[in-house]
Amino acid sequence: MIVDANEKTLSTLPWLWLGGLAMLPLLLAALYLLLAPRQLLGRYDGQYFGAAYQQKYDGFDEVVAAGLDLVRDPDVDLYRELSGLVEPDGVPGVGLEGEVRLIRLMDDEPPHYRIVRYYEQAGSRSVVHFFTAVNGRWVMAPKDAYFYFHSGLWIQTWMPLSVSWWVLLLGIFITLLIRQWAMQWRRPHLMPPLKKVN
Repeated sequence: MIVDANEKTLSTLPWLWLGGLAMLPLLLAALYLLLAPRQLLGRYDGQYFGAAYQQKYDGFDEVVAAGLDLVRDPDVDLYRELSGLVEPDGVPGVGLEGEVRLIRLMDDEPPHYRIVRYYEQAGSRSVVHFFTAVNGRWVMAPKDAYFYFHSGLWIQTWMPLSVSWWVLLLGIFITLLIRQWAMQWRRPHLMPPLKKVN
């Protein structure tokens, strides 16, 4: 059977595309792991890590207690002090009202971090904050790209999305495989072999 070179090239293109698309989650993960640590550069403001602040927030309990004031009244200056960030991206919090209590979520804590949920005793609203030790004191950690990298929580997002992507590509692969098999099976029946002309 004679096979056109162009036809053969076209038939291999879907498999090349699928191979490239299958590598996409790995490439994105590599890019994230390369860029996320760069967010640490210039992340913290040195004035919040002097002796006074190190003494004020040298323990986990102290910064958690200060967090009660923040969740009641989201204030940018207090958030700068608690987070130690140079340029915080907004103030997390919803302005909880009434008596506010807190609970530590120990079972959900990633490495290097502690989780505290502040909640209204009489209401239904709550807010969750992460805390970690940095340069001799405890800080309230923002949930940004570096946080997900440092805590390892990015895997919890990347893994299910990647698996869903690969399952989709597997479905496409099987569909193309069946289609190619069907075309190869039909070709001898629909196109009888050419007779040799003397």
